[in-house]
Amino acid sequence: MKSIIKISVATLWLLGAPISMAETSLGFGVSNIGDDGLSIMSVAAEASGKLNDNFGWSLTGAVGGSDSQDGISLDLNHYLAAKVRAGMSTEDGFLFVTAGYGSADIDASGFGVSASDSIDGLIYGLGLEAFFDESNWGIGAEFNKGRGDLAGVEQFVITARYRF
Repeated sequence: MKSIIKISVATLWLLGAPISMAETSLGFGVSNIGDDGLSIMSVAAEASGKLNDNFGWSLTGAVGGSDSQDGISLDLNHYLAAKVRAGMSTEDGFLFVTAGYGSADIDASGFGVSASDSIDGLIYGLGLEAFFDESNWGIGAEFNKGRGDLAGVEQFVITARYRF
């Protein structure tokens, strides 16, 4: 958790001027994080920006949600990710591949035992942001896979977005 916050702050600090001048958007929606039959649906928020027509950044967070399997319950306390994006812009959208670092804090309980753990690792995926014609409102969708501690984890995020 602390490492992703440090990475996010350092990235924003290094890119401060370009980000402040970039096209940015803020989205709220849902995130589904799954692994080996588990599916945790949670509330999600994402801030993203384009540095130019082909490169951008995003910060994603998700909180809450739970699922159980074989008598074990998993609760997602939070998920955070900082990513860079590369892709192709259209007049009202951005189709991209993305890669970065993610971290999740989870609680597990079952059979009278409970435990908490933080897992983290590299994430990569692809996505799309599309804004309605002549409007600052749009939608975003992204699919990510994990590596490291997040190996086997898949995430799908869909958001309603507002562009600044």
